[in-house]
Amino acid sequence: MRAHVTALCFGLTLFAHCAAAQTATEDESDAVTEKRLEVLESLWDNLNRIYPALEYKGIGGREWLEPAENRIRRARSDAEFYDVLLEQMARLNDTHTRIVSYPGQPKLAPPPLQLNQVQGKVAVMRAHPSTELSPGDIITAIGGRPADRCLSDQLRLVCNSTERGRIREACERLLCGEPGTTVTATVEGADGVPRVVILRREPAPKFWQEPTLSSRELGGSVGYIRIAQWHGQVSGRGIPEEFDRLLEQFKNLKGIIIDVRGNGGGDDRLADRVNGRLTDKPVVSSIDFWRKAGTTTYERTIGWVRPRGPWTYRGRAAVLIDEASASACEHFVSGIEAMGHILLVGSPTNGAGGGPTSVTLPDGTQLRISRALGLRANGVVFEGHGIPPHIVSTPTLDDLRTGRDAALEIGKEWILSNKTVPSRFQSIDGRLPGREQIPRND
Repeated sequence: MRAHVTALCFGLTLFAHCAAAQTATEDESDAVTEKRLEVLESLWDNLNRIYPALEYKGIGGREWLEPAENRIRRARSDAEFYDVLLEQMARLNDTHTRIVSYPGQPKLAPPPLQLNQVQGKVAVMRAHPSTELSPGDIITAIGGRPADRCLSDQLRLVCNSTERGRIREACERLLCGEPGTTVTATVEGADGVPRVVILRREPAPKFWQEPTLSSRELGGSVGYIRIAQWHGQVSGRGIPEEFDRLLEQFKNLKGIIIDVRGNGGGDDRLADRVNGRLTDKPVVSSIDFWRKAGTTTYERTIGWVRPRGPWTYRGRAAVLIDEASASACEHFVSGIEAMGHILLVGSPTNGAGGGPTSVTLPDGTQLRISRALGLRANGVVFEGHGIPPHIVSTPTLDDLRTGRDAALEIGKEWILSNKTVPSRFQSIDGRLPGREQIPRND
């Protein structure tokens, strides 16, 4: 009898310990969830306090936050929690407003190649020789999964203002992983025969680096100036001063092509100074409304392009743009647009607003939030739209495989012609116009 009682007491004691342990675990889990919800609440408060106009993004109140709250309550790990935050920020569709870093964030690196979507396929745009890939190769699978599914996974986490911008950024992330590791991809070349390649994620600084400014003569009395970014120096000279030097070399040519494709921005003032060599009268490059945090008061600033230098360039000019021409680069393109005599060729710019500020959330997450709502000189908002070209030109697979730059060819052809700048179609959602809407250079 005593043995039975002892066993019963032991069993009750064990049960009590287990129950207490379970309660403690549940309490700890609840505490973690509450801290995560505090981070989400802080994110929401900062967006409400700083972002220039959430209503412009279709956000009218806390209902935007409710799906994230519900998912965070079910999150079982930090990885799941931060995935929710990243996806929530991506829903804002703003290139500048994003999570920059978070606790435990893994370090990622891509193989040395650049991807983008071309004719509905994930295609190689550029590749380091070590990858044994060529421009125009198509990535059909990554790690055994179809490439389009991998792209969809990345798209839900991408913060970008327009559809083309989101696709490009998602493509850039497709092959990323822990530095030093490898990723397997299935690739098809022009012959359509699939092959498997193993790509190493490793630093290749020379592959990614590009001179801030570079130039060459294209022949046919046309010069080419490439501006990769709106910050930095060239041989000890600032960007405007180096542009002046190149312009002096090309001043007797019939025209110049200025290539700002992929230029992610920098300093608006440098862009205005460069543009000052291309006009003989002041023009407005942008109008920005800066929200005073925590209020509904805005400060207006106006960007001006003012004539500069010993002489004004009066030759014909074309500017090449694409979905990665963003921020200060769009300020530059807006000034070009306002002049009225320079051709824009390529695809609509990124549609990125601007003036971001940094915020630290309670857990240490670093957040960047736009402060300004910017307008082009014609009154159209930058954010979410971008600036459309006069002539749409995007690479085809054949272009990539043959090394043809169709946008460059169009710009040169227009410069050598006597045609005027054509009218444009303004895409409301940042997409490319359909074939029937593409302006023709007739």
